[in-house]
Amino acid sequence: MHYGHLIFLLPQTVLPSDQFGIIYVFSMNRHNSNNGFIALISILIISAVLLATTLSLAQFGIANRYFILDLELKTVSKKLAEGCVEMARIQTYTDPSYTVLSTSPTLVPLAGKTCTIRLVSRSGNNATIETVGISGSAVTNLRVTLDTRTGNYLSWTELPSF
Repeated sequence: MHYGHLIFLLPQTVLPSDQFGIIYVFSMNRHNSNNGFIALISILIISAVLLATTLSLAQFGIANRYFILDLELKTVSKKLAEGCVEMARIQTYTDPSYTVLSTSPTLVPLAGKTCTIRLVSRSGNNATIETVGISGSAVTNLRVTLDTRTGNYLSWTELPSF
């Protein structure tokens, strides 16, 4: 390998500000086996980091979309179950003999979907209403107790299942 030549200059020859200057002249035919190796490795590492970051952000976006969809389905199922509670509440308040047995639930169409009044039972001046709202994979089960004389709610509970 040939790296270059050292040239010693005499005072005031080429560099007037130096008394003695040394210039290292590089040869044009210099060959180094490490040329570009560091740059190539750097590019590979940076590319891998950027790819990993992009993939993780894309995965986060997809997971977030499914979370939002599940949240929307749960909201719809809850509103359906609440709508059935209101339908049963009106029937219970206006018709003292209104009951629904869990063996023969009532399907109620609401906004293009259906909810189920699973149970309406009476005990004195109180009525217990159980409803189910289903939207996609989301299910809402509500058990509500109300005063049949006033129609006011005494308790309102969401249950995992009946």
